[in-house]
Amino acid sequence: MTIIDEKLRISVVPVLLKQVQHFQLLNVFICPVCIILYIACNFKHDSQQMNVKVEFDIFSGRPNPTWTMDAEESKELINLLEALPVKDKNENNAGLGYRGFNLIISPEKANEPSYNVYIFNGTITKDSGTTRRYHDLRGLEKWLLRQASDRGFGAIADSLRIN
Repeated sequence: MTIIDEKLRISVVPVLLKQVQHFQLLNVFICPVCIILYIACNFKHDSQQMNVKVEFDIFSGRPNPTWTMDAEESKELINLLEALPVKDKNENNAGLGYRGFNLIISPEKANEPSYNVYIFNGTITKDSGTTRRYHDLRGLEKWLLRQASDRGFGAIADSLRIN
């Protein structure tokens, strides 16, 4: 090794070590901050507020009971509607009397379209330009009947025999 190489090694190595230590310190600080920001951004996106109007389709010849879900109920509804199995046939032969629930789901963002969901007899029908049917495997219809009971329509909801 020459004297120049030795002086270079003596002067450069401590500087590099300081830079590495500085970089490690930044990593210790920056990584948690980035993770917190990432989680916060995703939480805000995942919890996008949806406005949900529910119609309890029970009466013939007079107005049906309606209500608007609160933020918690809306979020739970969206979770219940996720990843349901597709249903091929339409077996909804509703006549007079109870015909299920009609939901109008509107994202708070004005640029996203509203869509309709109809729940009756174990089938969830989503209409957002195209109509798709799903199996109600998570008990959404019963969940809505409990909401109807909680909102003063218990006598009607309790009289229905939903499997």
